[in-house]
Amino acid sequence: MDFFRSHVIRHLLFKIYRSANPMERKNIKDLINDIHIPLVVINFHSPHLVEHIKELFWALKAHSVLEPIPVTSIPWVSTKRKRYALNWFEKKYGLIYGKNLFPNPWIPIIRPACLIDMHITPFKGLCKCTTSILCPHGLAAMGFGKDPKNILRIDRYDYLFLSGPLQKKALVHATKKYGGRLPKLVKTGFLRGDRLISKKAHFDRHGFMQALQLDDRFTVLYAPTWGKFSSAVEWIEDVATVCNKLDLNLLLRLHPRMLRGRTRHETGGLNWDLRLKEISKKYSLIRVITDDDIDDCLLASDLLITDVSSLGIEFMLLGKPVVFLASPDFFNIFGEDMPIAWVRKEAEVKTRKQLTKRLEYHMSGGVTETLPVNEIIYNPGRSLEVMLSFLEENLQKESTS
Repeated sequence: MDFFRSHVIRHLLFKIYRSANPMERKNIKDLINDIHIPLVVINFHSPHLVEHIKELFWALKAHSVLEPIPVTSIPWVSTKRKRYALNWFEKKYGLIYGKNLFPNPWIPIIRPACLIDMHITPFKGLCKCTTSILCPHGLAAMGFGKDPKNILRIDRYDYLFLSGPLQKKALVHATKKYGGRLPKLVKTGFLRGDRLISKKAHFDRHGFMQALQLDDRFTVLYAPTWGKFSSAVEWIEDVATVCNKLDLNLLLRLHPRMLRGRTRHETGGLNWDLRLKEISKKYSLIRVITDDDIDDCLLASDLLITDVSSLGIEFMLLGKPVVFLASPDFFNIFGEDMPIAWVRKEAEVKTRKQLTKRLEYHMSGGVTETLPVNEIIYNPGRSLEVMLSFLEENLQKESTS
């Protein structure tokens, strides 16, 4: 039976987990008993997703009438990725698993006023009176995964935070094609987009490049998506070779799921630690980036090479050029009714020769027209303010009703 759909199995497993962890029960009881304002559970699924919502978490931590409680998945098996995630949460957010970061079986005990997810989960069913919100973690498709059939699973949420007009258009296309019921839509904007635009004016590019032991020459960031649709398997050597011949700095940043995944579905079947070491030894102007926080790389780079990653659209918010590597298999499966298909028409390359010409064009000052910021995201510079206002108004209203 499908764990995702079976409430009975999920409730039983979670009940067993809670019974087997009395210390966590004590810690969570101690924590919530000292809080007398509405609780907002935020799903800290993985570091790269949390990078999309960290401003909201910190703002709620400082809030006087709302309190965030982060939850994460159970580390049933101590995988490389989960160990990395828990270490990251402790180092960057001061969150210690079992003390102030709790696994999701405790959601019914927390009884939050609100649950915020960044990808579709079944956890709304754990606490039926809880207001549930799906918050976008990317701009490439509908904001919560690239498969448009996911539209059939979002009716479990009460609200959907909208990043911008492109996401709304993709949602409308998906409902027309596959059906489904949309939650109430809230035009909030895109937190990471606002953060990038805000940091751009005072970013120390020279200092960042110096820390990487690179000079200030034209810099390319190669950041593909993960899994079987990643261009990395086919293109990474070509990208490295072309940038080397053009005497460019190249920042290689593979998706965290490619680097720390366990399955062929995630990694494409390659040992990327070994592959990246081989490439970085071969070319002196290449640097491998493994941090989940990619902001500085985006700000430091003059051009982005990607495939179907949301970063392609996020980079456009900075007014910088993007080169898209052809991804026919992806679009053959998922179709072209999504933002990452709509924005790539004039900037897609299919061969090494085309990639070289495209890079030479932009190195010489050539520009490619991109969408204005307000056609990509709602409320530029104000997404956090809009989210907080929505939560304050709705959750306080519910707590007094």
